[in-house]
Amino acid sequence: MRLQAQARENDQLRAKLERIEPELDELKGIDQLLRDALVSAERTTEKLKQDARAEAELTVKQARKRADELNMKAESDRHRLEQEREELEKTTKQAKERCRELLTQALEVIERSDSPTALDSEQQELPAPLGHLNDA
Repeated sequence: MRLQAQARENDQLRAKLERIEPELDELKGIDQLLRDALVSAERTTEKLKQDARAEAELTVKQARKRADELNMKAESDRHRLEQEREELEKTTKQAKERCRELLTQALEVIERSDSPTALDSEQQELPAPLGHLNDA
């Protein structure tokens, strides 16, 4: 009887195994699909990271190049403006000196004409910029 009970138990276990094996095979298939999906997701993630890193490096490189270009232009503009400022200072100084000379010459003419030794009949020559006053 014990043998029969064991035989019956073996039959029940075989039947149960036959019912469970397809489920186990299905679960193994699902497990493999999940593993494949996980590997694919990891690869995709790594590819996205590499692409993002490359794009960031390119953006930084372009930004540095643009910054260098702007710095060079700013330096060039600064140099040009410095030269223009120096030229304007030089021109201003020359204009002041020329005005000072003309005013000194005009003052000398006025002082000579006011002096008692000046001859009334003699016409005094004014410097060229003031020469039109000689015609008066």
